[in-house]
Amino acid sequence: MIGAKIKSMREAKGYSQEFLAAELKMTQATVSRLESDIINCNLKNLKKIAELFEVSVDQLINGTK
Repeated sequence: MIGAKIKSMREAKGYSQEFLAAELKMTQATVSRLESDIINCNLKNLKKIAELFEVSVDQLINGTK
């Protein structure tokens, strides 16, 4: 699911959940729930995450290049 991809990309960049939470203006607990696929990520945050990870939204969602 997308949560695992977000976690993998976050860790590859060396970003903490706290850093990502601050960038997305949410709590670390919310980032944890996103990465665990407990909650879904909205389009605005998907775009911001893709920007931070330097990938397209398509790469983030589908893992394609």
